[in-house]
Amino acid sequence: MEKDEETHKIQKIIDQGMQDNHKNLQSYLTTWDNYREIWEIRKDAFIRRYQRLNPQVSSFDADIARFVDEKLVEQSYII
Repeated sequence: MEKDEETHKIQKIIDQGMQDNHKNLQSYLTTWDNYREIWEIRKDAFIRRYQRLNPQVSSFDADIARFVDEKLVEQSYII
């Protein structure tokens, strides 16, 4: 009988640990939401569309500068 109580106590501790780990994992996974566009964007289609737009050099430079700024902001979240 005493052994059953100890087993239930250990099982309860394990269950709580699993629930806590699940919460921690879900929280951690949300940190990657800021970078979702990296793996969700269809890069080939994006490049073809950008090519068709044939932007002026000044527009192209502005797009690159904006992209660099966004990446710097994202990196600041990592650090």
